[in-house]
Amino acid sequence: MNRRRDKVFILLVVSIGMTIICGFVTWWGTQEKRESVDLVIHTYQVIESSERILSLIKDMESGNRGYAIVQDSAFLENYLEAQDLLVEESARLQTLVGDNDTQSRFLKNKILPAFENRKNASLTSVTVVNIHGRDSAHSLIASQVGKAYMDTISVLVNHFIQNEQVSLTDREQELEQNIVIEDVIQFSSFMVIGITCTMAFLRLIRERKSINNLLEKLEEVNEGLEQKVKTRTTELTEANDAKDHFLGIASHDLKVPIAGVLALIEIMRLENTERTDQDNEYLSYMEESCKGMQHLISNLLDINRIDRGETTFSKQRIDLYPFLTRLEKGFETNAKKKGIPLVVNKVEAVLESDPGYLSRILENLVSNAIKFSTHGQAVSIKTTVDNKNIHFDVEDHGPGIPTSEIPLLFRKFSRLTNRPTAGESSSGLGLAIVKELTEMAGGTLSVKSTLKQGTTFTVTLPLE
Repeated sequence: MNRRRDKVFILLVVSIGMTIICGFVTWWGTQEKRESVDLVIHTYQVIESSERILSLIKDMESGNRGYAIVQDSAFLENYLEAQDLLVEESARLQTLVGDNDTQSRFLKNKILPAFENRKNASLTSVTVVNIHGRDSAHSLIASQVGKAYMDTISVLVNHFIQNEQVSLTDREQELEQNIVIEDVIQFSSFMVIGITCTMAFLRLIRERKSINNLLEKLEEVNEGLEQKVKTRTTELTEANDAKDHFLGIASHDLKVPIAGVLALIEIMRLENTERTDQDNEYLSYMEESCKGMQHLISNLLDINRIDRGETTFSKQRIDLYPFLTRLEKGFETNAKKKGIPLVVNKVEAVLESDPGYLSRILENLVSNAIKFSTHGQAVSIKTTVDNKNIHFDVEDHGPGIPTSEIPLLFRKFSRLTNRPTAGESSSGLGLAIVKELTEMAGGTLSVKSTLKQGTTFTVTLPLE
């Protein structure tokens, strides 16, 4: 196949070269034809001038003879007029053959001296007539000197004309040879171009057939892949549905026993208020673990409902002051255990939104802030209201988040560099739930963080 391509490529290069040569030859042939036309015109001008000179000499000879025989001045006028015209035509002929050295020398060395001799003989005849009379002129005419001059001139002029005709014939033969060469080159060029086009056309047909075969094979492969993708998608969908169903059932079923454990812990505290400090510490650990498990189960149920599209947004009137008060009390115990001051800026404002969404959003943010802060580092909730929106800023003074990890914050189950400071569990779902619920509530979520200085999450919700 590569050899065939090489042949086509070589023929294409040769075709281009032949086309260039053909164009040059055509231009050259056009120039030669133009020169030939100019040469033909020039030759006929030379022949015409030569024949006119010969005619003028004959007219001069006739005028000379007529004047010598009858001594009529009219013949003499014809003689003088022909003589003047002969001078002009001789000069024109010299100009015409000026670029031909052979003809120019022949004219200068042969014809013009013959003209001069004939002219001198005519002047002698006129002088004889004027001085000695008609009889002497008859004797001069009878001597055949003028006829000899005329014969010589005729021969010379005819030879001069023949030289021009021979030159023209040679040029025409040369032109015909060049035309033959030009035709051969053009024919060869067209043949090479024709062969190249034919081979290229055949090559294109073969390539097209090959491409069509490949396309058919690709279509078959695509159909097979599409079927596999459909099958795999169906399997994945079924597996995902099964996973969501299992997760929902498992999470829901776990809530009851955990709630039972918490109730038992509370009963144990109430039944025996004189337990040792170590027992109370163990009960606190159990309670914290159960609450952590409850928080994890709530997150799993939330993300499961979000993924399945089963969440519903129920807009209600929320009085923010008591709402934030309840939120503060809910985290008061955990904050005190870690020695973290919790500052909640409560405002008198009313928000139209889903209270369940808002609770889950702020609970996750405050929980994370406490979880990643150490003893003495305050966590604050600042609430500000403008004309259209309400802003909740949850700020901590923890280790901060690396810039490279900020895009990973809101992905499900993402694991970052920072770890909870007291060994708390972290599922990696809290911030993903916050982002989803914020957007469902028509708000926005943003984050600002500086390493070793802290992080601020800002939730912006429309007032209505």
